[in-house]
Amino acid sequence: MLDYLTVSTSRSEERPRASLGLRVSKDSTVELVDPIWLAAVCRQINQFFLLQPNWDSNGALRVDFESAMGALAFLVQNALHDMPAPYVVPMSNGGIQIEWHRSGVDLEISFVPLEAPTFWCVDSDGNEYEGELEQHMLIVASLLRRLPPDDERYGYYK
Repeated sequence: MLDYLTVSTSRSEERPRASLGLRVSKDSTVELVDPIWLAAVCRQINQFFLLQPNWDSNGALRVDFESAMGALAFLVQNALHDMPAPYVVPMSNGGIQIEWHRSGVDLEISFVPLEAPTFWCVDSDGNEYEGELEQHMLIVASLLRRLPPDDERYGYYK
């Protein structure tokens, strides 16, 4: 399936946007690109699978494989090569939450066992949104594209 592989060819953009997979470089060559943080997120999710029941001392469930794979699939399908690294956290109900808190935008997406993925966000204008991810994907995609890229000096997910 190649529907997530797109290429931006606009040279007038300061930072060309391209979905995970391909990018046109400044010298007009096409190159494969993964966000710098993707491998680290995969390692982090693998570490979550090692958590035992009650890992938070409050009765937390083990991380659910399907929830974790849903979160990872979302990132692979929606990640942009210059998108900032998400925070990825285990949830006590066995789910996985991915979050961004940057430039006045708070976006949290939850993948919980046996439930549809949900999101909550507050944009930089103070507008609040929440609901099922699938029904509001246009809002979420717009918020993801407005997030500024990581600043290398902070060493995000290197």
